[in-house]
Amino acid sequence: MTISDTVSRMKASSIIWNPSVATQLLLASDDDTTPWAQVWDLRYATSSLKTLEGHQRGIVKTAWCVHDGNLLITAAKDNKICVWNPNATERGLEIVGEFPSYNQWCFDMDWGQRDPSLVAVSSVDGCVSIYSLLGSGQPPTQSDKFSQIADSFPGMEMPAVAPQGATPQPIRLRNPPKWFARTAGASFAFGGRLLSWNNQSKSVEIAQVVTEQALVERSIQLEAALSQPHFAPFCQAKAEAAFQPSDQILWQYIGANFDSSPRNKYMELLGYSPTQVSTKIHPLISETEGFNAEFLADKMADLATNVSETEAEASLPIIQLEVEEKEENNHGLITQALLVGDLESAVELCIKDRIHPHALILAAQAGPELFAK
Repeated sequence: MTISDTVSRMKASSIIWNPSVATQLLLASDDDTTPWAQVWDLRYATSSLKTLEGHQRGIVKTAWCVHDGNLLITAAKDNKICVWNPNATERGLEIVGEFPSYNQWCFDMDWGQRDPSLVAVSSVDGCVSIYSLLGSGQPPTQSDKFSQIADSFPGMEMPAVAPQGATPQPIRLRNPPKWFARTAGASFAFGGRLLSWNNQSKSVEIAQVVTEQALVERSIQLEAALSQPHFAPFCQAKAEAAFQPSDQILWQYIGANFDSSPRNKYMELLGYSPTQVSTKIHPLISETEGFNAEFLADKMADLATNVSETEAEASLPIIQLEVEEKEENNHGLITQALLVGDLESAVELCIKDRIHPHALILAAQAGPELFAK
């Protein structure tokens, strides 16, 4: 196979292969009339794919990064070391940057094998400079170079002031190098699942990570409970299996929320059961208000007997009638009746304690039937 540029008739002086695409290569010319490089593809050898133009004089050396096919460096007779992206899609964006240099030719250079961000450049003055794509870098000072040349060639006239070249701007890569890309990754998901991937395969592996068997069993029970419309049995089972009293109470309150009558269930947990409150209230309501008739008759009979026996005395003794009255009220039971929603019993207790305004208000709140009663 023969490759020839019939349009520009460029004379190639160096050739390198593309490390990423096996059928592509780069041709460069050291002729000052054609100071550019061309990218060729052997599958389409009739014309070049792209022409890299940026040097003013012929290109002396080229080096393609084996770790990233988007990085290419060229050194030319115009004392410039350019960094290219030969795969750039837009024209004019092929030049990524320029290494700082001085007015000396660079005849050889190469990328670092262990650290691909480093580039070693050798110049005609016998020095090797190390540059970095990450931190750019500055070449050795020119005064040191001229002093070394003067020592090598005694009697040679050297300029009093070494010429200073323009300092190029640091290289700013538009895209991170490929060796910075992650080669593998992993992430935990819900349910103890682990997702992992690597750049050697296009599939994502999903694995189940089991650390505690008891935890897995509890999660299965929870998923089964969530799939059913009733959660009260699950909460009751959790309350029975809990070791701490606080955990038992917590699950009981959670289960009360799913009961048919949550309000009554909450009141039972708080110690105000409607049945217990009714048991306390009904005996008090059934009692007859006022004094006991038999007790009053016995007192009157004793009074008559005492009067007949003491008629001869000049003065009558003072007879004190003792009546048992309950000083305690039923305010606590009224409150409990209101808590459990038994308004009728609360009204009867208010009437028993002669709190008629409260009784009327509660009866009106309960409904017209209780109010009329």
